[in-house]
Amino acid sequence: MQRIFQSRWLAGLFLLLLVFFGLSAVRLYGRIKELRGQISTADKNIQDVARRTRELEHNTEYLKSGAYLERQARLTLNVKKPGEKIVYFYANQYTTQDLAQDSSASVSRSWWQELVGSVFH
Repeated sequence: MQRIFQSRWLAGLFLLLLVFFGLSAVRLYGRIKELRGQISTADKNIQDVARRTRELEHNTEYLKSGAYLERQARLTLNVKKPGEKIVYFYANQYTTQDLAQDSSASVSRSWWQELVGSVFH
């Protein structure tokens, strides 16, 4: 029995088995690392979906509320409470300088148009 364990063939076989199992362990470690990364990504996606679900639930509650209905009625149907006064604010497209430039341009155009019109007519 001692001779079998001292054999070079058996030592070579054990060495080959050791290398084989070592390489298998290295491959398995790489696969485990890859799977852990996929699990981490899946956990982040689950958290994102949960956050989005909470936002949608909150929005759904708001859309079902009276405050939303009142706001929509005011904006789209121009509904107001009795005795309430509505004030509208419109964005001004021109500044004072723009208006001055536009009025001088219209005056010069109208002067030019009158001159050309009187000469050619």
